[in-house]
Amino acid sequence: MNIWVVDDQQLHEYYLTMVDREHRYFIISWSHVLQNRVLTEGQKLRFGWINQKLHFIVEEKEDDEDEAEENKANEKDNEGDEDQGEQDEEVAEPEKKKAKQDLGEALTL
Repeated sequence: MNIWVVDDQQLHEYYLTMVDREHRYFIISWSHVLQNRVLTEGQKLRFGWINQKLHFIVEEKEDDEDEAEENKANEKDNEGDEDQGEQDEEVAEPEKKKAKQDLGEALTL
């Protein structure tokens, strides 16, 4: 569903056009709206008919605290991956030295 919000300065009214695959709704009056606000990124707008009136429900985005905790968990996972990579390099160094020694011995024969 696509949502367009248009502020018509000449008419001093807000028009909301909601389009889905089969229907198009024009809302030209907000007389029953308790709170006027602009939708922000991450919010979802659901709508449906209740008692023959079209109702809108705004779903809030997740709390910033939840998002911060998720970011911390991801950072911790990434740090663990980096540590593992360093350990792999430390193990690989002695193996490389031994391979060079073996190659040197083979060439001297």
